[in-house]
Amino acid sequence: MVSAVTASSGPSRYFHLYLSLWAS
Repeated sequence: MVSAVTASSGPSRYFHLYLSLWAS
């Protein structure tokens, strides 16, 4: 999953959080 990649870069984790909510 992309979470490992996005979590390593600062603001991108918020984007991943939004993406996770959208995907679910």
